[in-house]
Amino acid sequence: MNAFMKHAHAESDSMGVAFWWLDWQQDYLYPYVRGTAMRHLPWLNKIYYNYSMQNNLHGAGFSRWAGWGDHRHPIQFSGDAVGNWDLLRFEIDLTTTSGNADCFFWAHDLGGFSGGRNAELYTRWTQFGLLNSSLRIHSVYDEKLDRRPWLCGDAE
Repeated sequence: MNAFMKHAHAESDSMGVAFWWLDWQQDYLYPYVRGTAMRHLPWLNKIYYNYSMQNNLHGAGFSRWAGWGDHRHPIQFSGDAVGNWDLLRFEIDLTTTSGNADCFFWAHDLGGFSGGRNAELYTRWTQFGLLNSSLRIHSVYDEKLDRRPWLCGDAE
């Protein structure tokens, strides 16, 4: 992994990249680090978090939550959320209580990664996002689902 980090990331690091967003770590394809009983996502989160501390920087990471103990490698995100009121409520409850398990830094797919567009839901989700550790709008690439704020408007 040291050789991978050096050859895959050194050029970007020299341009000022401070940490990486690890996405698409679905465990159903390759759940374990080859030859071990360790799940790959906590392993990757630790490697990338430690790597981000080079040059005396405070560690940072951005990845899906990898289970208990992964709060040491913030910021976690909740994954590809469906845009609806029930999920917004769940994410508010999750975020406000996750600090009880030392997981203070959450990011969410504001407005939902998929599902219909709804201007009021999007506005409320964004307001919630303003109070999180990461204000992140993210959606599937589809003209009808695009979450860029200037495209939301009144037309639904």
